[in-house]
Amino acid sequence: MDPALPLSIGTFVVSAGAAAIAWWQAIEAGRRRDAAETASKAAEEARKKAVTAQESAATALTEANAIAREARDIVAASEARKIEVNDVHWEPTWVSAQGEFRLYNHGEDPALNVKVRVRAIGKLRTEKADQVPSEGHVVFEFPPYKGQGGFPRIEWEVTWVTPLGTPQSLEGVWR
Repeated sequence: MDPALPLSIGTFVVSAGAAAIAWWQAIEAGRRRDAAETASKAAEEARKKAVTAQESAATALTEANAIAREARDIVAASEARKIEVNDVHWEPTWVSAQGEFRLYNHGEDPALNVKVRVRAIGKLRTEKADQVPSEGHVVFEFPPYKGQGGFPRIEWEVTWVTPLGTPQSLEGVWR
């Protein structure tokens, strides 16, 4: 037997063992690489979801702030209307010579979005005005009574809003 044969066999066994270890390490490195890629994909998905959640939260916060500002403005307007002084004083007048029923605003403030309904001689009539200023009036003509000295029974109702939007109304009868 060749004296170098055991040395060759030993070298082969050591080389085969080293190759087996290298092969095993390559397989394990591949598994770790696959696991790292999977973890990286999961981390990217988690990051995207976190960004989406953050954007949704920012949008919700913006909307909540807008709602809070609107509520604050509504409360402020409501409080202002509670203490609003509005001097509108309606006074009905009959002008015989023209056969006219006039509803005057003798107050110091204008009446806004005015609607006057008058029921007379079996008919309901309505007049509207964007504004009736202080000492202004709304006119209804009754030609059959022009210059007669008499006048019909007139039921009237006026609705208006104040400059801050508070609705008001008043009604009466002219006899």
